[in-house]
Parts: sequence; C-alpha cells; structure tokens
Amino acid sequence: MPYPVSSDYQPVAAGDALRDLAEIADTIEGKSPMRTRHVLLDAASIARAGASDVLAIDRGAIGKTIALTAAEPHHLVGPGREPAEAADLAAIAASPDPHRQQGVVAVVAVRGPLAQRALFDFCGYVDGYDAVAARFEKALGDTSVDAVVIEIDSPGGDVAGLEQCVERMRTAAARSGKPVHAFINECACSAAYWIVAAVASEITIPPAGRAGSIGCIGGIVDQTEALKMQGLAVTLVRWPEGKAESHPAGPVQPLATERLTARVQAAGERFAAAMAKVRPGLTTAAIKDLNGDVLEGKDAVKAGLVDKVGDFEKALESAATAGRKWRRQAEKAMLDQKRFEELEAFEKTVLGTFGAKDQKSAIGAMTAAKEAAERVPEIDGKLAAAEENNAALQKQLNDEKASRLLAAAKDARKIVPANQAKAEAFYAKHGIDAFESYLDSLVAVAPAASTPAPAAAPAVPAVKPAAIETEAAPAANGNATPTEAQLPKWEDMSAKDKHDFLKTHGETKYRAVRADWERRGRPRGIGAL
Repeated sequence: MPYPVSSDYQPVAAGDALRDLAEIADTIEGKSPMRTRHVLLDAASIARAGASDVLAIDRGAIGKTIALTAAEPHHLVGPGREPAEAADLAAIAASPDPHRQQGVVAVVAVRGPLAQRALFDFCGYVDGYDAVAARFEKALGDTSVDAVVIEIDSPGGDVAGLEQCVERMRTAAARSGKPVHAFINECACSAAYWIVAAVASEITIPPAGRAGSIGCIGGIVDQTEALKMQGLAVTLVRWPEGKAESHPAGPVQPLATERLTARVQAAGERFAAAMAKVRPGLTTAAIKDLNGDVLEGKDAVKAGLVDKVGDFEKALESAATAGRKWRRQAEKAMLDQKRFEELEAFEKTVLGTFGAKDQKSAIGAMTAAKEAAERVPEIDGKLAAAEENNAALQKQLNDEKASRLLAAAKDARKIVPANQAKAEAFYAKHGIDAFESYLDSLVAVAPAASTPAPAAAPAVPAVKPAAIETEAAPAANGNATPTEAQLPKWEDMSAKDKHDFLKTHGETKYRAVRADWERRGRPRGIGAL
C-alpha cells in the first residue's frame, strides 16, 4: 500500500530528530495539533545524539522519511460562508438570527486509500471505514447541522468492513432525516464510490473528476523466486490440503485461484446489486457493460454514476437549500407531533367527561348534548310560562283562602269595619301565612251595650302581633303562667311542645309566643300549629 513520502528532506541533528520523535508521539496521543513532519533517522544521527543501545525504535524506520497526516474532522459551512472552524460554528449555532442558523452544512472529508480500521503509526495515517462512519454520525448528530456533504477523494480500499460502514452510515442518515450530498474531489472509485452512491442522495463531480470502477479485484503473490534469489527455501506443511492455499512462500495452487475467484466474484456481484438498487437508471446489465470502467465528468453523469457536474461551492449551495427545506419540515413535524399529543389529551378528556369508551360513542353523547343545548331556550320559555301560571294559580288560591279567613274573622268579631282595611293591607304586603297568624293574634271585639251608645263610639283597636301579655294569671289546670321573659321561642318548640304549651298555659300565652315569632320574621320554619 503506498504511503505519502517526500524526497526533499535535509539531514537534521540527532538531538533535533529525537525532539521531533517526541513531538510525533505527543501528536499521536492527542497532546499537540497534527502537522506534517519530515525526519531523517540514520545510525550516525542517533550516535551523535548520544543515544544508548536501549533506544527502542523500529529498525525499518531508520533512513526513511516519515510523513504524518490525519483525516480531517467534519467542519461546518454556514450560508454564504467559507469553511468554518469549530469556534465559528458555535457562533453560528448560537446566533439569534434564524436565517443564519438555517442551511448549515457539515463537510465530512474522506481522502486516500481506505482500510477496515483507521491506522495511525510512523508510516502515516490511513483512513478506515470505522473512522469514516464515526465522523459521519458525529456530523449528523450536530443539532446545528441541517445537511451533510461527503467530500471524497479516494481510489477505494479493502472489502473488509466496507458493507458494514455503508449500512451504519445509511442507518444514521435515515434516523436523522437530514439530506446527505456528496462531492467527488476528484476521485471516487471502487469502495469509495460504493460509499457515496449508497449514502448520498445527490452526487456532484467536477469536469475532470472520476467515478466508477464498480467491481472487485484480488491477487495472490508468489514469492518463491524471490526467496530463491535470497537463498531461502520454504517448506509448507498443510492440514488439510486447502489450508492457507494462497500462502506467498509457495507456488500458486489451482485451489487458491478457484477460491479467490469465487470471493472476488461474490463481492463484485454484491457491489453491482447494491449500485443497481440505490442509483436510478443503473442496472446490473449496465454495470457489467461498464466493465469496471472509470468515467469523468459529463460521461459519469450520462452513465448514471453521478447526478451533475459542478464545483464544490455549488455542491454546498445545493446541500444548504436541501437543509433549509429539511429544517422547515422537521419543525413542522415537531409542531404536528405537539398538536397530535394535544389532540390525544383532548380526546382523553372528552371520553372521560362523557363516560364514553371510544370516539363514536363520545360523538353520539356530544351530539345529544348539543341538541339538548339547542332546546334550552325553548325549555326555559316553557318553564317560565309554567312558573307564571303556577304563580297566578297560587295567588288565586291564596286570595280565596284570605277571603275565607277574613270572613271567619268577621264572624268571630276579630275584624270590624274599623280594622278591615288594615287587615287587607297586611295580607297584600306579607302574604297568606303571615295573614293567618295575624288574624289568629287578634282579640274579638265585645258587642255594643243595649243602652243607647254615643254617637261616635270609638273602634276597638286591634292587638298588635308583637303584643305579649305579662300578667301571670293562673292557667286552667292550676299551673303557674310564665312571665314574658320565661316564654319559650316558637321555633325551638316541636309540635308536641306547642300542643303541651297550649294545654298548660292557655290560648293567650300560646298566641303571644306565636305572635312574637311572627314579629321577629319567623326565624326558622314556616309552619304553625
């Protein structure tokens, strides 16, 4: 596998070389920023540095140039902005201006040959499928990001780990829902093309960019002649015979070729089937017709390998537009979800209010309630008319009863022409119950003497309802009559108590207690014995 090397180096002092190694070690451990270092290590330089024999260093590193480079993490590009650093991104995301927060694009760079796992050693950095997927997931998980662009420049890589990487990236993209575009800058072949074709919904390629090489390749190395030149003879003992059939220390066996052919063919067919499934217009037959070819620019568009020809800025602009659309849809979906939850809560409240089991029964109950509510004015009118009729009928009955009571009082000489108008006014003001008590409280007027009466005989005044006799005349049964202060309250006595009081103290005291109750506004109850 080729590694980046440089021939334009100058020998450095061994002390400087060791300091450079220390810096390289700090870089690997994440203690200092990554930068490219060119270091010459040879025996003379190490000896000049005074290093002892215990210096631990790979002998293969002596005399070689070491170029350390690392894959770039994703960076964000805001609307109308150049590629931004992480600090700039935080400012974009925290900006109160909603227009600046929309259309933020995360760029995930993928460069160089790809391996199953990312490697970072003295030979340099080799990007791995695990690292690519991790950077991609991190970009999608950034809440300020609206879209992702995969910027790729890779000839491909190993089969091992590729399909797992693609599935992991597709799952992350589907989960986030954010648009994913790709820009080929300027090579996406074999495994690299599989990644962008399977994950990106839009692929942009520059005019001289290259894409394709759909297929798989494998090889077997026969080192027997090289070993002979070195004077080495290797004996391979196998059990069973097919064990390590492609071992380089022995001649290539037919079984090795057969097995490798089967593996390469299976991987290539999976590759073609996957591309036919994700790329519109590409079919398995068309892929076979390409015969592993790599196409540039417009030819790649015409073959259906990519979507359009353009530069990186146009790819970012397209991704930003798609990102703004996604943001609006996401916000609408959140609002719809909130409304859905509110409707669920409302439905639960309605079902509980009407005691319904489902929407159908609740609708029936609400319809009945609505119809009943619409009839309320009509029902209220009928009730008002009925109450008015009842009031008129009750007044007629009370008037008739008052007439009978008044006639009876006249017969008992409690009502005479002198106090009849006053009695009638009392009834009109206080009603039938109070009028009946009022008549009961009156005392009969004595008839006129047989001797000629004066021309203008004074009328006998009516006894006031509040009048209470104070004399302590003995009752008919001989018991002592209570004084006014000793009289019980009408509302405190039961019917039996009232009967016993009448029997014990006589009608005068009985009427006085009742008259006192009437005068105080009948505090409790409305009946009378």
